[in-house]
Amino acid sequence: MASHSSAVWVETVQETLEKLGQSWDEVYLDHDLGGCVWVDPACEDCGMEVVRVINELRPAHLRDTRFIVHSHNYWPALEMVKTLKAAGYKASYVPFEE
Repeated sequence: MASHSSAVWVETVQETLEKLGQSWDEVYLDHDLGGCVWVDPACEDCGMEVVRVINELRPAHLRDTRFIVHSHNYWPALEMVKTLKAAGYKASYVPFEE
C-alpha cells in the first residue's frame, strides 16, 4: 500500500458503497473480497454486488468516474465491466499483476 499512499482502500461491499457516495476520478474494483477467491457473482459480498447497486441507483455524480476492474476472477470481472458500460459508465478490465 505504500506505493499507493494517496489511495483510499476499502475491503467490503458496505465500505465501498459508502465511499461511492463521494465523487471519484478513478475507482478500482475487485470481484473477490475478504481474501476469498473464485467467488460466485451471485454472492452479496463481492464486487459484482457493488456494480449491481451502481446499476440500480445510477448515481449521476459518478458519470465521469473511470472504473477499473482488476480482479483475476476473469468471467465475473468481464461481467462487471459489461454491466457498468451498459449503465453508461466508463469501465475497463485491467487485472493487477501478480
